[in-house]
Amino acid sequence: TNLGAHVRCDSGVREGADISIYYDPMISKTCTWGRTRDEALERMRDVLDNYVIQGVTHNTNFLRSVITHPRFMSGKITTKFIPEEFPNGYKGQILTSEDKHTLIG
Repeated sequence: TNLGAHVRCDSGVREGADISIYYDPMISKTCTWGRTRDEALERMRDVLDNYVIQGVTHNTNFLRSVITHPRFMSGKITTKFIPEEFPNGYKGQILTSEDKHTLIG
């Protein structure tokens, strides 16, 4: 599915479909791109902030935390990024004071 000139979402699952327990856990793949890494990451943040998945457990919050992590944003990552940065697993996004102020309005 093409969601714009710089966003693509690939999925073999449609609304109302059943997902078997034997199905590949990756039910959808979203890609963004831009003239720069920062532009592509900004588009991905927007996509993840507006992604709606109902009926199954998903990891969009975790993915949002990964792509906004300073080390990931710098591009200085390896295949050990997740165990190094989330050694105790993902516990959810910790809001900054600015985040809280924005949410409260």
